[in-house]
Amino acid sequence: MPLPPFNDQGLLPDGVHRASESDLKDRCVETFPAGSTRSRIFDGFCKYRAQLERLGVPAAQWIDGSFVDSSRMSPDDVDVVNFCDSEQINSLAADAQAQARELLLGGPSIKSRYFTHAFLTQIFPEGHPFADRLAQRVEYWTCLFSTPQDYSMEHKAPAPERGRKGFVLMTVGNPATVPQPKAV
Repeated sequence: MPLPPFNDQGLLPDGVHRASESDLKDRCVETFPAGSTRSRIFDGFCKYRAQLERLGVPAAQWIDGSFVDSSRMSPDDVDVVNFCDSEQINSLAADAQAQARELLLGGPSIKSRYFTHAFLTQIFPEGHPFADRLAQRVEYWTCLFSTPQDYSMEHKAPAPERGRKGFVLMTVGNPATVPQPKAV
């Protein structure tokens, strides 16, 4: 299902919008003038996703930031939160696990290589000491990603007067093995 059009505030409508790479490109790259940074960012993000896939890391990804806000023609990067099952990450071979953690946790090298500002929220099994943290992390990311920013200022600031905004959900790997956190 294609992503809905941006509203008059330049935002996706409130809510979580499932998309494919093609849907994301159609809405967040193709509708902008040539010469913006969007094509380069999208290509980097696709390479980032391909690396996770190659390593065998299933993830639910929430995508946000100025890349999914039409008020900023040339964003710096795409913001993504990776929701991953901790046991799936821990079951990877040591080398693959190290590479996966580097990708999932982001950092300057990931941002400069893939134009992707990445974050990780691990999902722990029931009974694990950290199992109850998922609800808190989902609430945090939902609140952050639903609040639009004012990109006209040197240092962006929350712009709640623009209304709540939507964000994008994509998956890496077999959807049957990907955790599906629900936004609040």
